[in-house]
Amino acid sequence: MADTSPQSHLWQALSLITPFDTLSERQWQRLEQSGSVRFLTFEKGAPIHLQQEPCTSLDVILEGQVSIQNIGQEGDVLTINLFATRDLLGVNLLFASRNRYPMTAIADRKSLVAQVPGDWIHAFCQENPDFMSGIMRAISDRSLVLTGRIQAMAHRSIRKALLDYLEYERILQDSRTVRLPVSKKILAEQLGIERTSLSRELAKMRDDGLVQFDSRSITLLS
Repeated sequence: MADTSPQSHLWQALSLITPFDTLSERQWQRLEQSGSVRFLTFEKGAPIHLQQEPCTSLDVILEGQVSIQNIGQEGDVLTINLFATRDLLGVNLLFASRNRYPMTAIADRKSLVAQVPGDWIHAFCQENPDFMSGIMRAISDRSLVLTGRIQAMAHRSIRKALLDYLEYERILQDSRTVRLPVSKKILAEQLGIERTSLSRELAKMRDDGLVQFDSRSITLLS
C-alpha cells in the first residue's frame, strides 16, 4: 500500500461522486486545506480493512473493486458483497453504535481509495441537507442490496443462482456467451457455494443441454 499525492485530478474525481457533489466551494476548501483526506492505492489482494477494525472514515472507491469477505476458521472464504468505482465503503458503519467492520475488506484488483475522516462526514451532514440526504440514500441502498443477497442465498438452489447470474450478465453483455468477469473460484464465493459444487452443477447443466463453457466463458443454449 502506498500513499498517492492528493493532486487536483483526484480531488476532481472525488467531487463528482454523490454526496460530495453537493458540497459548496467553501466546504471543499475547508476539506482540502485540512490535509486530513488520504488517497491510498491498494494492490490486488491487499486488505483495506480487517475484521473488527474500527470504522473511522468514509472510503470512496475512485478506481478498482473491493470485496467484503467472511473468512472462516478453516480458511474458507465467502464473498458477501462487492464495491465498485464510485461506491462508498463504510457508510453504514460510521453512524452505528458498533462501528467495527464485521468482515474483511479486500482489494479485488488494484484500487484507488479516498478516505475521508468520519468527523468531516458528520459535520457536512449537519451543515448540508443535500449531503445528508446522499449519505442516507447510500445507507438505504446498501441495506436493500444486502437484504436481497441474503434472501437470494437462503432460497435459491445452486442452479437457480447460476441461471440468475448468467441471465443478468447476458443482458449486461448483450450476448449469450457470457465472459466471466471473475474466476470461477471467486464466482463460487459470490454465490455462497463451494468451488466443487459450482463445477459439478455446471457439468450437470451442460449434460442437460443448458450451457457450454470453458475456463473464461459460459454460453447459454436455452
